[in-house]
Amino acid sequence: MWFFGVRKYCFNTIAFAASISLIAGLDMFPQALAASTLAAIWFTYREFERKNLWPLFDNLQISRRSIFIAPAIGLILIAVVVRYWL
Repeated sequence: MWFFGVRKYCFNTIAFAASISLIAGLDMFPQALAASTLAAIWFTYREFERKNLWPLFDNLQISRRSIFIAPAIGLILIAVVVRYWL
């Protein structure tokens, strides 16, 4: 279930970043990726509440924050690397 949450969060982040970068321009993708992490956290959290999926995650005995914090740090690091590499 943890991988399902991470996959859903990463998909939402990439979707938000792609939509922001299409509006602002493709050269803004690293900044859009970093900015969309917070929106994706909020959207995914609310989506899991709406679908009542949190009891499944509570059985794993891990915090809900770990579903979002680990991939958020990874995506922000990717955005920083891409920004300075390009």
